[in-house]
Amino acid sequence: MKNIYKYIKNQNNNNNKGFTLIELLIVIGLTGLAVAITADILLSVTRSYNRTQIQNELEQQSSFVSSKLNKELKDAVDIIEPTDISKPSTTLKFKTQLDGEDKTITYFLKDNVLYRTETVGGSTSDEIPLTSKDGLQGIYVECGEEPPCFVLNNKSPKIISYSFIFSKPPEYDINAETNLSNTVVIRGSY
Repeated sequence: MKNIYKYIKNQNNNNNKGFTLIELLIVIGLTGLAVAITADILLSVTRSYNRTQIQNELEQQSSFVSSKLNKELKDAVDIIEPTDISKPSTTLKFKTQLDGEDKTITYFLKDNVLYRTETVGGSTSDEIPLTSKDGLQGIYVECGEEPPCFVLNNKSPKIISYSFIFSKPPEYDINAETNLSNTVVIRGSY
């Protein structure tokens, strides 16, 4: 019996190299916690990046539409549509002159996409979409609240106001939008 006691006593005094089960469980738990926190931070950064990209795309699209519309409206000589003061329309049609030849430009909203056509010498171009609601870069365009789409505010001089809301299509679960509104005096009308 003395031999067994000495054997057990010697076993306890030996410096066993290794980990106990509790130490291993603690390390595994702490590693899992660190991985979970890192994954949450990475997901948060990715979501934030995506929202920023979407907002930039909305602002870029609205800026493009605004600058194109403003430039062409300032060179207009007459407004064809809308014709009634303060009656909103989803279509804006106006005349400009290109080298002495009349050119009619039409902007219209159809199925949440803003289109543009032009007519020169009786020949009308295809409908050119200025925005697109398809794909990852898709943008929905809707009439704004005040004023909605296109409104003729005054007949002499002719003053046009427009308002649009640019947003991501509803199938994307991201709430981001940019409002575009402006009022332009038609140079050729006074």
